[in-house]
Amino acid sequence: MPITFKTDSRGSYLYIKGEGGYSSFQDLKKNIDALLIEANKKSCSRILLDQRNITVNVDAFDLIKFADYLDSISIQSSGFRIVALPNPDFIDKFNAFQTAANNRSFAYRLFKSETKAVDWLVSTKA
Repeated sequence: MPITFKTDSRGSYLYIKGEGGYSSFQDLKKNIDALLIEANKKSCSRILLDQRNITVNVDAFDLIKFADYLDSISIQSSGFRIVALPNPDFIDKFNAFQTAANNRSFAYRLFKSETKAVDWLVSTKA
């Protein structure tokens, strides 16, 4: 199922609500590239990804490959700070990616609560 996104600028961050599913590394790459273009157009480096309606049918290898791709485009030094509200049915996949991302020094966190996600996103602490 293809991914669709709705974006909303909310002051200091960009809120992106996704629907659909990821089934390959290419899906992950294509969508993050589009999201980063959107964030750059809006001059926004803080992103809240509402992925509660996203299915994740990729294996651990693709998640690590995706983290490696983000590392190759220097997302960690580009100033991006990203939080995700994960689909609880796929929490293991989201946790695996969070570990891979954090091991590459990305400012990426998962939250169950949107309020806590926003608090971390807009805080000045890493």
